[in-house]
Amino acid sequence: MDHFEAQNNEIASTPPSRTSTGAGAMVAKGSCSDRVLELELENSRLQQLIAELLIKNHQLRKSE
Repeated sequence: MDHFEAQNNEIASTPPSRTSTGAGAMVAKGSCSDRVLELELENSRLQQLIAELLIKNHQLRKSE
């Protein structure tokens, strides 16, 4: 099980309370926003890699 699945299982086993505004709710919200930031950075990195591969692919096809 990878880190993402483990984190999803932890979240699923402890559903957030709709009326809770205590420290526990803030920790869950903070970890979610950290995960969102992590995924956005990974998405940007992957988009950059795809762009580089498309350019290389175009250059290779052009040279044939």
